[in-house]
Amino acid sequence: MNCPSTLNITLKAINKKFRGKPENAGDPEMPCIIVYIATHNHNIFSADAYRFRRVSEKTREKLIDLFKLGHSPGTALETLKIELQLSTNSYEKLLADRSICPDYNYCYHIFMQEFKARYGPIDFSEDGKRFLVEKLKEYNITVGEECAKINITDVDYIITLCPPLFKRIHQNISFASEIVFMDSTGTVDHGGSKVFIISTQSECGGLPLGLIITSSECAQNIAVGLEMLKSMLGNTIFYGKVEGPQVFMLDDCEAEHIAIRSVWPNSKCLLCVFHVLQSVYRWLVNAKNGIPKNAAMQFFKQFRSIMYSPTVLECEQLYNSAVEAAKEYKNYTQYLHAYWQKRDMWAISYRAWLLVRGNHTNNISEAAMRLLKEKIFNRVKAFNNIQLVDFLLSKFVDYYKRRLLDAAHNRLIKDKLLQTIALPATNVVNKIKNISDNVFFVPSESTADLHYLVYTDVLICTCFRGNTGTICKHIDWLHMLYHSEETNQDEPEKTKEEFSRYIVDLNTNESTVDTQNETDALKSAVEEGQKLVGEFSEHLTSFLNQSPLEILAALRKMMERTKKMKTVNAFVSSCSTFGSEFHRKNLGARIPVQPTAVARQKTNITGKSSHVGGRPRQGSKIRKKVPHKISKHIT
Repeated sequence: MNCPSTLNITLKAINKKFRGKPENAGDPEMPCIIVYIATHNHNIFSADAYRFRRVSEKTREKLIDLFKLGHSPGTALETLKIELQLSTNSYEKLLADRSICPDYNYCYHIFMQEFKARYGPIDFSEDGKRFLVEKLKEYNITVGEECAKINITDVDYIITLCPPLFKRIHQNISFASEIVFMDSTGTVDHGGSKVFIISTQSECGGLPLGLIITSSECAQNIAVGLEMLKSMLGNTIFYGKVEGPQVFMLDDCEAEHIAIRSVWPNSKCLLCVFHVLQSVYRWLVNAKNGIPKNAAMQFFKQFRSIMYSPTVLECEQLYNSAVEAAKEYKNYTQYLHAYWQKRDMWAISYRAWLLVRGNHTNNISEAAMRLLKEKIFNRVKAFNNIQLVDFLLSKFVDYYKRRLLDAAHNRLIKDKLLQTIALPATNVVNKIKNISDNVFFVPSESTADLHYLVYTDVLICTCFRGNTGTICKHIDWLHMLYHSEETNQDEPEKTKEEFSRYIVDLNTNESTVDTQNETDALKSAVEEGQKLVGEFSEHLTSFLNQSPLEILAALRKMMERTKKMKTVNAFVSSCSTFGSEFHRKNLGARIPVQPTAVARQKTNITGKSSHVGGRPRQGSKIRKKVPHKISKHIT
């Protein structure tokens, strides 16, 4: 502000023997001389003067505590303001006082100062790698066993985490030998690390089995992470099933499929039916594919009927009908044929006698991802991958400890342990027969002359719902009538092995993993890629001949940006959006959400800040914009 006011402070030394004039001798009691010239060119009694005060130590400690909870500088400052607003009636005055409510620059300075000491540099340089290795060693020493591993190469890094709680889940939850879910995300830290959550189901919901953090989502890195998890757990992995669980439920990610098949070739990979339907719907409504709206909805219903058909024969008949109905659209028939080649991964009829326990989607993985982004990171990206690992080993594990304790105390919001089904009519109950040990003959409640076989030792029923291991109403009837102890016990190991052989015999029509076909597919992809690179080079050469100077400048810039890309995913993303005029909004430290999820969020904010992306809810009223006319708002 260039204020001309001055403040001069002079300190005089006091000597026992002063040889100068007496009036120049300093006062022993007050040796300080202060000269203050108050010639301010601004108002010193306004609230604006408080913004120059030094931040108090109490405020600084509050900020550091918020940073430790995972807040960024911006969210920590916002939380501090909300706390002030709720705790005092003089919020307007305190907001102007920098000692109580600091500015953003101060918050950012403290954030960088404190967290560089705790989490190292923000980029994963050589110092950052050494820092992380030391932190993982300290964690393993603290817990007394190997629960964290890291593999660093020249380009990539792979981190595998399996805390003691996760190891106990492997040892004690029998569902881990039947079905395992796997999903990934890449928006939880500033470095773009890929986080894979491996989980299984249980009576109290999904439980994690392991975490893998990689620099890129390629099959080789995922396979290395899975091998590290396998070596870390030994014979206790997947409830003692070292050869892998029966089923892996995944998204349609080829890298995950290749990695799992290379580590556990005997496991069956299935696709989440929701994501398959979502992918088909988006393809049909995409204007580039040229499918009319009415035809797109008809094709989507046909595909859905194929997916949920109860028998393999009916599934094939519906597929042939769908191909015949779409013969005018060659691109769709090719798209449908590509999905049909892997029908054993998404069609419900091909999952009969697989112990998926009613899980045809990866909702358990999606719930874990939502928990990770909202409750663990509060939709704020981690400072670096070192803080990411710290939060996964502390806050993420602590959440599941609390959840398991809630289940032990019967305090879960949705208690699956208390769900029961009422008994049928007396005439149906009288027809239930015990054929042999643990095998019952149960009639249908709705269809006459239809009966099902229920195997109480493995909790399997031959009905459409129970043939995949779901606890259907027929099993519940037997439990309530005979109080069968088998329904509350784990399956005997001998029975599991016999039933597994039975499943293999029933699924002779299923497609098996053919490693030779995968090798041929990779070779074909390399050959086609080299051909496309040659075509791109020819196309680029023609432009270079037309305008050498402009193309040369553009190529230099393009090459400069390409050299900065450290991972394959970054290059793939750049190539996918090349020339599409699509620029993703810079979200900064905020973890993004799906567009349709934003529309379902509740907000009490009005005005310009109340606008959210995505489609509005059905029946919602769209408010008109308030006109910016002061005469209409002030009387």
